[in-house]
Formats: sequence, C-alpha cells, structure tokens
Amino acid sequence: MLKKTTFTIPIIALAIFLFASISQAMGPGPHPGEMSMPPMGEMKMPCMGGDGIMPFADDLNLTDDQLAKIRDIRVEKRKKSVDLNADLEKAKIEMRELWDNGIPNQKAVDKKIDQISSIKAKIRKIAVASRIDELKVLTSEQLDKLNELKLKRFFFRGKGKMMGREHRMMMQRAKTSAKASF
Repeated sequence: MLKKTTFTIPIIALAIFLFASISQAMGPGPHPGEMSMPPMGEMKMPCMGGDGIMPFADDLNLTDDQLAKIRDIRVEKRKKSVDLNADLEKAKIEMRELWDNGIPNQKAVDKKIDQISSIKAKIRKIAVASRIDELKVLTSEQLDKLNELKLKRFFFRGKGKMMGREHRMMMQRAKTSAKASF
C-alpha cells in the first residue's frame, strides 16, 4: 500500500503542476478553439429580436422613406462604433500583455478593466441610441404591430404553439405594456 501511495502522490503533483503551468502560459480570456463574444457594437439586441426592425419590414409596411432613414441610422451607428471597437481590441491586447509578463500589477489590471468597461458602455449606448432612433421612425400603429410580431416570434420560436388562456393573457399584457411604453 505504501508503494502505491508513494507512486500516486508524485504523479498527481506532476499533473497539477503541468495544468497550472499551461493555464499560466495561456493567461486569461478566450483561447484558440474557445468561443468569444462579438464586439459590443455587433451584438444582437434581445429586446428587438436580433436584427431589430428589418426582419419585420414587410409586415410593418415600411415606406421607402422609413427604410432609408433606418439604413442611415445604422450606417451612422457603425461609423461611431468602428473606432471604439478598435480601441476595445487594443485595450484587450494591452490587458493580455499585463498577464503575459508574470504576476501583473493589481492597479494596472484594475485600470485596464475600467478602460475596457468604459469602452463597452460607450458602444452599448451608441447601439441603444440607434435602436431608439429606429423605433422613432415608426408610426404608433407600426410600433403596435412590431410588438405583436416580436411577441409571436418569441413564443412560437422552436417550442411549438402556446395554447389557450395563457397565450391570450401574454398577448394582452404585451399590447397593454407596448401602449404604455410608447
């Protein structure tokens, strides 16, 4: 039994050491083969069902003028976001450099986290502002129709149809909240 223990403990210690060494060498963040989040400006907004108004353009009977305004809003959003996305990538690289040089300075890491968070917040604010501007292009009837379409899309997406009283109640709540929010 003693031979078995003396053999097992060094093997476990070696495995832990190797794992720790590999983890340290890789540093924080996504690594090759791992999934990473898209840049904040490119994230789909769950409140609008991904691509916002455009998947519903036909159902909403958007005019050519409305479509042109929405396209202009989206182009402006991309223009505003492109430099911020580049700044975000640079800040992430700088964060990686802090970790690549052994044990990083806590204050430097905290400062970099604040910088990254600030850039992400700016990108998110631009995305939200442009989404609100897109909604302002719609008439009140189109807004009601959009909320109804989004709700249907949410409830019928891959889960089968909702039936009966529960579905009717959810639809009614959505209509009342949509009228109250706009």
